[in-house]
Amino acid sequence: MAFFDWAMASSRPLSDRELQEEIDNMSDMNDSDFDSDDSIADETFTCNSGSESDDSSDSNGSSPVASDEDIANNIPNPNNLDTIPWSSTVKMLQRHQFTGKSGLLKNIIRFDGSDGNVRPVDIFLSFINNEVLELMVQETNRYAQQFLNNRQLRRSSRLRRWKNTDISEMKRFALLLKCWHFVDNNLHRDNESRTYKVQPLIDMVLSNIRQTYCAGEIVVIDETMIPFRGRLKFRQYNPSKSSKYGVKIYKLCTTKGFTYSFSIYCGDDPKIPELDQPGSVVVNLAEGLLNEGRLIITDNFYTSIPLAKYLLGRPTDLCGTLRKNRKGVPKEVVKTNLKKGDIIARQRDNITVLKWHDKRDVCMLSTCHGNDIADTGRKNKEGVSVTKPKVILDYNSGKQGIDVSDQLSSYYSPVQEIIEYLLEVAKTTTQTEASTGEHFMSKILRKDDGKIIRKRCHECYRKNQSEHGTLFATKKTKQVDTYCSICNKPFCLSCFAVTHKNKNQN
Repeated sequence: MAFFDWAMASSRPLSDRELQEEIDNMSDMNDSDFDSDDSIADETFTCNSGSESDDSSDSNGSSPVASDEDIANNIPNPNNLDTIPWSSTVKMLQRHQFTGKSGLLKNIIRFDGSDGNVRPVDIFLSFINNEVLELMVQETNRYAQQFLNNRQLRRSSRLRRWKNTDISEMKRFALLLKCWHFVDNNLHRDNESRTYKVQPLIDMVLSNIRQTYCAGEIVVIDETMIPFRGRLKFRQYNPSKSSKYGVKIYKLCTTKGFTYSFSIYCGDDPKIPELDQPGSVVVNLAEGLLNEGRLIITDNFYTSIPLAKYLLGRPTDLCGTLRKNRKGVPKEVVKTNLKKGDIIARQRDNITVLKWHDKRDVCMLSTCHGNDIADTGRKNKEGVSVTKPKVILDYNSGKQGIDVSDQLSSYYSPVQEIIEYLLEVAKTTTQTEASTGEHFMSKILRKDDGKIIRKRCHECYRKNQSEHGTLFATKKTKQVDTYCSICNKPFCLSCFAVTHKNKNQN
C-alpha cells in the first residue's frame, strides 16, 4: 500500500508494468487483512448508541450533549431539536398553572395626605418618589459645581446665578436642564455600558415599579421607538415605525397597556448561550416573572423553537407569530399550499407549529394551544359565523397591550410638550415683533418628528417666475428654513436683506 501512497503523491500516472506488479502484490494478501478492515468499518458506521459514539459525535462538531447543569435545571438543550420527529397528531395543550402574584403589591395613598380616591398623579409619584428626585437633585447639584469649576464664565452668564436645588425647587426647570444629571462624572466610566449616564435612574424607577405592581399571567413583549435624529452611536432606523429614526426600547407590558419592564437597545445586549439575541431579550425582560406559569406573547422577531424549549424548562408558556425560515420549523408546514380557511399543524415536545391561511399564510407557534378552531363572534356578508384558530384569537387579545401602551405614552410625549412650548415662545415673539414694527428672520418650526421644513424663497421664486416661467421657478428656486415673522413668507438671507432694508429703516 505504500506504493499507492507514493503514486498518489506523484504527478505522473502508473505505467502498465507498475500497475500489474501492484495487482500481484494485492493478490498475495491474507483474507484476515480484509476481515480486520471490515471490522473497523463496522465499528465506524455503527449507529450512535454507545458512549464511544457520543464522544465521536462531539469531536466531529455535531449537536452537543446537554450539560449536567442543563439537566439539573430541567432546561432542554435547544441544539437537540431534530431528535424527535414532528407529529401530525395535534393534541390540545394546557396552560401552565399560574402561581405568581398579580396586581398591586402595596397600597397607594394620596401624596398630599388627604382622603379620597387615588388619582393618576398619586400612582406616578409612587414610581417617581422622593428617592428618585433625591438622585436627580444630588447629581444635578454635583454636575453644576463641576461645570462651574471647570469653566470661565462671562460676567453676564446666567450660570453665575446658580444655586443648589432641592426637591421642592425641581420645578425650576429652564435653568436646571443645563445641569440635569443622574450620575457622578468623576466616577470611573463604565465602557461596557452605553447607557451609564441614565442607568441609575432606570434601575431605580424599575425597582419602584416592581415593588408596587406585579404583572398578571399574560404579558406581551415588543419594541418601540423614541424619536431622535441627533448623533448617537446606537440610534436605529426602522422604516416600519411612525418615527423611523430614534432610540429603540424593548418593553414588557400587561394586556391593559401598563409597561412593567423595559430596556434600551445599545447594540451590545447580554446574550444567553442557548438562545439568539431576540430570545435573550425576552428572557432578560421577563426574568423576574418566569417559573410562575405565565404566558408570554411575542411577534415573529422574537418567537423561535429554542426560545419555546427554554421557557418550557422554566414553566412559562409562549405564543407568537413565527417566521417560516426559523431553524427547526417542520418543512411540511412551510411548504404545504393552503386554501382560505385551511389549517395545518405539527406538534412535538408540547410545541405546536401551525399555519392558517386567511388572506395570506399566518404561521404561529404555541406551547399551550393545539389546532382547535374558535368562533370570533362575528358573521360575514353571507351571515356565516367567522372562525379562526384559537391560538390566533389569544395572540390578538394579548398583543393589544403594546398598542395601548404606545397610545397612552403618545398622549404625554416629552417631544410634543417641547414643541408646544416652542410654539408658545414663537407666538409671543411674533406678537412682540409685530407691536414694534421690526422685521426679523426666524426659523420655520420643525415637524413633530423633528424633520426640518423647507420652503421656496419668496423673492427668488418671483424673479425666476418672471424671467423663466413657473415650471423653471418650481424646479430651480432654492428652498430655505427661514422666514420673516411679520410678512410670514420664506426668504433666503440675501433676499431678506434686500427686500427688508427700507422696511426696517422706516
